Amino acid sequence: MNSTGQRVPIARVGLPLGVLALSAGVALLALTRAWPEVVAPIALLQSFAVPAVLFGGLLLAATLLAVLLGWGDGTPARPLSPGSHGAVFAATAFAIVGAITVSVALFAALPGTDPQSTGVFLFVSLAVDAALLAMIYMQGVRSGVVTMRSLGLHADALQPGLKWGVLGAVALLALSAAAGAAMAALGLRQPQGEWLQWLRDLPGPQLAVIFAATAAAAPVAEELFFRGYVFNAYLAEKGTATAYVVSAFVFGLVHGHVLLLLAIFPMGMTLAYLYRRSGTIIAPVTAHALNNAVAFAGLLAGGAS
Repeated sequence: MNSTGQRVPIARVGLPLGVLALSAGVALLALTRAWPEVVAPIALLQSFAVPAVLFGGLLLAATLLAVLLGWGDGTPARPLSPGSHGAVFAATAFAIVGAITVSVALFAALPGTDPQSTGVFLFVSLAVDAALLAMIYMQGVRSGVVTMRSLGLHADALQPGLKWGVLGAVALLALSAAAGAAMAALGLRQPQGEWLQWLRDLPGPQLAVIFAATAAAAPVAEELFFRGYVFNAYLAEKGTATAYVVSAFVFGLVHGHVLLLLAIFPMGMTLAYLYRRSGTIIAPVTAHALNNAVAFAGLLAGGAS
């Protein structure tokens, strides 16, 4: 409370301050990596970057958590409804901000760490997966949105789930090929492929571990969050159209690039359809995993040609 006895509106203070500090820190880190000769003479800027990310990330994560729990506006706790836009975007933002913050903390604790390394890739991937799983429990399991029944996890679901998953993977690969062709026709490059070029030079055991994280762990965590929680929560509170469109939009948004949003949005719609049509989360997990596996193999094959 403030001096007048009124509760402080946490969201109005924490969100803008956290975003400002986190954005400034990330921008400085990016500037330091892209143009070190510009930042090097200004020691203050270099020393400010990591603390700004850590401060902004922790503040923003704490504020988002307060918003989800209903304390964001300074009134007695009124938790956000799981299917509200505020809850979905706050939960998604919490997962991303949390992963960024702990990843930068790793860089701070281990100076000289190469961002393009197996250890960092795995750490960041698992940090994102862990944050998504935490939000699934907090927003989905505790509210009853995510249950074994809603996920369609029962003995008879395996066969239809795998069948629809394989068919869905074919559709996803066709969509990916169409998106790639459209981007090529427009003179645009696929940013995700460029980011991961360094993977081609890794030894076999490291590639196998990264493959497992990409084609197994990530699809499970992402499908449980985006289809198991987000899609179901919207379906219950806002209807089918909103569930499809917004869950696919958020799914594309978290991949961090507008070109990826254009390519991944139809993928999110397809995965939601597979889940809805098959009645089990096994279908989108299978399709997502196969899609990632083929994309990973294609990336490596491109380096071998």
